[in-house]
Amino acid sequence: MKKLALLFVVLLLAGCATTVKTPPKKIDAGFRITNWNQPYREGSKDWNDVEIHYEIRNTGGVTIGYYKILFEVTCEDGSKYYESIEKKYQSLYTGEVKSDYTSINTGGKKAVSAEIGNWWISTSKTGYEGK
Repeated sequence: MKKLALLFVVLLLAGCATTVKTPPKKIDAGFRITNWNQPYREGSKDWNDVEIHYEIRNTGGVTIGYYKILFEVTCEDGSKYYESIEKKYQSLYTGEVKSDYTSINTGGKKAVSAEIGNWWISTSKTGYEGK
């Protein structure tokens, strides 16, 4: 009788067990400019391209296969110059950081700031499918 009562309790408790759903892994990243510079050209008396060094950190729970960044440079006269870079076929794993650089031509004007205007990421290695 004790075995039957124990079996009844075990079956009763097993029926009360709940299923815990694991939340889907999120894609996310952090971007930052680590340095930018713009040398002055003495010979032509104007400013060279702005060289922007940046890094991307995978702060999500899935591997990033693609990213695109829009950079914005503002010059002394208020004019703005934009450049976007696209990196396909990447494998940026969770927690990993990659560094790179790009250049933006300002038509010989002096830059006063460089910023990341926007960015896009995807788990796909062939292009943007959504953030």
